[in-house]
Amino acid sequence: MGLTERLARASSRHPWRVLLGWLAAIVLALGLAVTLLPGNLTTNGHVTNNPESAQAERIFYRDFPPDRRGVDELIVVRSATRTVADPAFRRFAAHQGRDPGATDDDTLYFHDVPASVRAEAMRRPVEQTDGPFRDPWPLDRWPDVPTRVVAGSGDRLFPPDFVTPLARQRVGVDPDVIDTGHLAALADPDSLVDLLDRYAREVIGSP
Repeated sequence: MGLTERLARASSRHPWRVLLGWLAAIVLALGLAVTLLPGNLTTNGHVTNNPESAQAERIFYRDFPPDRRGVDELIVVRSATRTVADPAFRRFAAHQGRDPGATDDDTLYFHDVPASVRAEAMRRPVEQTDGPFRDPWPLDRWPDVPTRVVAGSGDRLFPPDFVTPLARQRVGVDPDVIDTGHLAALADPDSLVDLLDRYAREVIGSP
């Protein structure tokens, strides 16, 4: 009779002892994990290489250290009436030719990006920092430089109806709208470059 068979027979004769033994092992394992791994039990993610986005973030925080007293509380506001089931939102989504409840990347971001460009973007993923969504604006006032806002007419994440009043309120300008979605640089880089070139000529003058 082999060892495995002897263990199986003993377990069948004393099922409650086996159950209590497993429970004790689980409790012991949890206790050791909490004791020995307190700093590693987290859901925060981080990149293991050194992408350009991480380098830029370090330079930004080095030159513009955030005011840690700027935010001490977060308030989440949820509308009781404006949801994805709201008729106005469903009409807006239907006008764009999409499912109002869809939130996948293809629906929100890549819907107007050429297939070859999308495939290349998927082949070379970039880790996006959550700093802009996490940290407060580090400066006391907006820089005294010409400010422009570009919006995509088919942007499903930040549509022009949302961006326009926000741009007017925050920086006092109306956005220039181009015929793209959220990823203008991938969907129609020529239109975006033409717009940026126009901005440069307005600031420094035509050559």
